[in-house]
Amino acid sequence: LFEDQMDKINTILHETPSGLSRISKEVRDLAKISVNGLDNITESYLDLASAGVDQKNIMPLLKSAEKLSVGGVGTMQDKVE
Repeated sequence: LFEDQMDKINTILHETPSGLSRISKEVRDLAKISVNGLDNITESYLDLASAGVDQKNIMPLLKSAEKLSVGGVGTMQDKVE
C-alpha cells in the first residue's frame, strides 16, 4: 500500500528517483514519531499534493497536522482536510 501511495504521489509531483526516495524517507521518519500510522501520513501527503500544495510546504504542513491531531480529537487526515 505504501509503495502504491508513493507512486500516486509521484504521478502528481513528477519527482526524480532520488526526490521520491527523499519524500519516502521523510514520510517514514515522520511515521516513526507519529501517533498517526504510515498509511494515514502517506494518504495525507497525497491529499496535499493533489490539492496543489507546493511540495516544499507539504512536510511542514504534515508536521503541523501531526501536532494538532495529538492535541485534539481526530486524525491527521482530518486536520489536513
